Formats: sequence, structure tokens, C-alpha cells
Amino acid sequence: MKVEICYPNFTKKAITFTIDDGNVAMDEKLLSVVSPAGLRGTFNLCPNRMSTLSPAGYRAFYAGHEIANHMAYHPMALDPGRVYTVSDDPFDPATADPEKLYRTERTGLYHMRAHRWLYAADRETYLAIAEESRLALDEVFGEGSVRSFVYPYSRQKDDVIFDRLASSGHYYGIRRTGAVRGADGFRIPAFPEWSYTADVTCLLPVAEEYAACPSDDGLKFFCFGVHSVDFENAGKWRELETFVTRYGGQPEKYYYAPVGEIFDYASAAAMLRREGDCLFNPSDRDLYLRMGGRECVLTSGESFRK
Repeated sequence: MKVEICYPNFTKKAITFTIDDGNVAMDEKLLSVVSPAGLRGTFNLCPNRMSTLSPAGYRAFYAGHEIANHMAYHPMALDPGRVYTVSDDPFDPATADPEKLYRTERTGLYHMRAHRWLYAADRETYLAIAEESRLALDEVFGEGSVRSFVYPYSRQKDDVIFDRLASSGHYYGIRRTGAVRGADGFRIPAFPEWSYTADVTCLLPVAEEYAACPSDDGLKFFCFGVHSVDFENAGKWRELETFVTRYGGQPEKYYYAPVGEIFDYASAAAMLRREGDCLFNPSDRDLYLRMGGRECVLTSGESFRK
């Protein structure tokens, strides 16, 4: 008998979102659109930008959603394969040499030019800021609550940074930037590195592809991003409203959860063991299965015969 693993509402398609930077005004506007339809997602925050609300205010504002580490100061990691010249001159963006780095008031941080002047950091400083940021977010949202890392300015070139973040034990996933637009067949991304599915430039057409794609080859994943202010800057709030009208408020068709909950469930599902005609769930989560048209729940630590 064929066994199909489903999400907790016995569907095989999930919808979520990942939103960077913690722009409270724009995040509030986004939440006013998605929350009434039951959508839940992950907000990726920079601790040094969190001055709009009190800690209790931030907890209430993002309640029901996941919080990820997007790093204080939003720095780029310096390319380990490049030799940089560091200037001790005072930094003046009007006269600064774009081929040089300049010291800032932030210890260990420099400005560098990538179409504009940005904060940057060497490897050890970058990793130190990442850890300090995680701890700062944990202070606000609760110890151990921050379990995902999101690169500022996309995947860094330094593989040592990636390896050390991935092996730190703190993060289930590390998000690079760039919409995959369903090119992976809407499969759940491989751990620990992942990306979102669609952004403001392609939300509706990719969502239409997702709604139409078959799900007979496993659990499916749709995640849109990447800044709430993107919808404001592009004048695309109407598109988001259309997306929510078409794909929100349908828990019988789509599983709505933050990215971490989707990945946690997928990890638990991957642990399902088949031994002859017996199924065993060694994970700490209940698994939702469909067998021969019959729906059943295999509770954590339990087994049954097909």
C-alpha cells in the first residue's frame, strides 16, 4: 500500500514567507494583509535597528511568526581571496577611494563600495557579530528562539563562514538570497542552505505555477520574500492582496507555517522508518499520513502496521 507523507492538515503544499530587516511600519502593513488569511512566516531582524518598540512590543508584534538572525549592522563579509588596502584617513563618501576600505566607528568594521558604501567585516569579526546578534535577539524573543540565519547581501564567498555557521548548532537553516522561481520543482530545499521561491517581481506567476504543480513526489514548499518595503517601493501591495485572496484562508489546501516549522516537520518526516509492513515514527512530532485514500496520524514514538 502506498504511503504518502502529508503536512499536519493532510495537504502536501506549504506556503510561507521570509522578510528581512525588521521595518516595523512596512512589516505592519504586510501583516495586515497576510494575517487575516492565516499566513505565517519568518522575520529576519537586525538587532541594532530594533528601537521602534520595547522588547515586549516586539514579542507581541511578531507573535505567531518565527524570528531569524539577519545580523546587526547588516555587513558584507570581505572576500578571503582578495587583498584589500585599508586607509586610516577619515571616511568621507564624497572623496573616498572606492578601491580602499575605511575604518568606521564600529570596531573591526569597514566601509566598502558595491554600488554604494556598505559596512563590511573580516571573517572573525563577521562571525563575532553573527553570534552577538543571535544572543541579542534571544534576549528579546527568548533563549533558543533564533534558529535560522539569513545572510545580508546574499551568500558570502567565504566558505569557512558558512561551515562555521552551519556547524555551530544554533541554526537549522542558512538562507541565501535569490528567488529560485520553482526551478527546483517546489521541493523543500536541502539543509542547511536554502532560498525563497518568489519575490515581488514574480509573486503571482510563480504562485500560479505552484498551485498547478503536482504533489505526488513529496512535500512542496513555497516561500515569498524578501522585504516588506519591496511592495511599497514597487507599488505591488495589490499583487500581495491578490496572492492572499487566491492562496490564503484555505487550510484544507495549504499548510501555513513559518519556515522553521516546515523544515522541522520535513526533518521529522524524513525519519519515518519502514520495516516490512510496519511503520515507526522515531521523531518528536506526530506525522500525518495518507494510505490508500485513508488519512491517519502516526504519533511520536509510535508504530503501526500498514
